[in-house]
Amino acid sequence: VILVDRFFENSQLPHVTTNNYTGGLEATKALIRNGHTKIACIQGTKSSAPNKKRVAGYLDALRAYDLQEEAIVVGNEFSLQNGYLETKLLLNRHERPTAIIALSNTIALGVIKAVREAGLKIPEDISLVAYDNNIYMDYLIPPITRISQPVEEMAKLATKLLFDSIES
Repeated sequence: VILVDRFFENSQLPHVTTNNYTGGLEATKALIRNGHTKIACIQGTKSSAPNKKRVAGYLDALRAYDLQEEAIVVGNEFSLQNGYLETKLLLNRHERPTAIIALSNTIALGVIKAVREAGLKIPEDISLVAYDNNIYMDYLIPPITRISQPVEEMAKLATKLLFDSIES
């Protein structure tokens, strides 16, 4: 067994994943460097290790800029519906965020739908950074800033590890 893009803390199961913590950290820092202080994070499944690491990176970036009091972490699954509903709620806040980090492409698509329905534009009215890098993201207008995961390379490495394990 080789886990891909998932792992279990305190487990010896081999896994191939990106540095989810750094992705969350760098996405948040990029938004802060562009002037954002009200950055919402729409997370996926709370118990998944990649989600926990991405959120930890987000929170640490806010702390590094003394913005920890501004943290907004919402959501509960890697789905369009989660991104859509949570964005609707965020946009109805008295002080709505100026930027959103969506912790998956599917969450980001829900965000985009809700933002458009509100008559707002990305990035003019609200900025968006998505985690993942599916090819269809290149066809969105405007293009969405994203933290890339080299899925093809991860799959190749996982396959190599699996064959090495079988052979040994």
